[in-house]
Amino acid sequence: MSGERIIFEKIRSREEYYLHLKGLFLYQWCTSILNPSHFAIDLGCADGYGSSILSNSVNCVLGLDIDPEIIQLATEKYGNENRKFQSYNGETIPLPDGSCDAVIAFQVIEHVRNDREFLREIHRVLKRSGIAILATPNRLIRLPGKMKPWNVFHVREYSPAELSGLLNSVFHETDIYRLAPCEMIKEIEWQRIQRSIRIARLDIFALRRKLPRKLFKPILSLIHRVLRGNRNPDRSFPDPEPGETPLFRISRDNLDSAFDILAVCRNGDQ
Repeated sequence: MSGERIIFEKIRSREEYYLHLKGLFLYQWCTSILNPSHFAIDLGCADGYGSSILSNSVNCVLGLDIDPEIIQLATEKYGNENRKFQSYNGETIPLPDGSCDAVIAFQVIEHVRNDREFLREIHRVLKRSGIAILATPNRLIRLPGKMKPWNVFHVREYSPAELSGLLNSVFHETDIYRLAPCEMIKEIEWQRIQRSIRIARLDIFALRRKLPRKLFKPILSLIHRVLRGNRNPDRSFPDPEPGETPLFRISRDNLDSAFDILAVCRNGDQ
């Protein structure tokens, strides 16, 4: 499993800020589904902000991540009696079969090399009445043709149909939703996607995948500045005024136009 994370204190651009707001929205949405008696796992918890949100609506949350340093940060920021954090190997969830009520995994499955085994492991630790909630970028919006992911941390990306087929091969029942941003965020995200596609096409030798991240990152930043017309990233973070259109909404229609795919999976014997 590869890793990328946005830490709120280190946000440096409007693009990163709205990605963070998307995470906040998704975790808040989960609280409308989960039960106060639930034991939930936040898989790929990063610094724990999502686990903190979940803990307000469930009995206990275990945040898991592959990075011991980020787990230490999460523990320092959010750890308490009903919020625990633990590093794991990215493959085996350190819990017995049928031991948890819910598994939340946002922007994780696209990082996993063996996605089917990843899902089977989630299925294993869920109770018969358990629920898994996943979110991942929509390949149809981000990748023209058969282009490989331009995000070097992503092993693969999915269309709604591809993700649905994969999930239905493991879980008893799956509902697929479209996560739609408001027009302001859609425009910002679309510009970021188009810029990233241009960079990927310029990188004909795939150096961004071959060079160590710390060596290629300055080159990547320079290319982004050139494509922005040498302007610095916009660091103003406006939120909508009360009564304005919400930043994000969830629906079942027009799935192929989703910027992100949201899946709710229910457990059961196969």
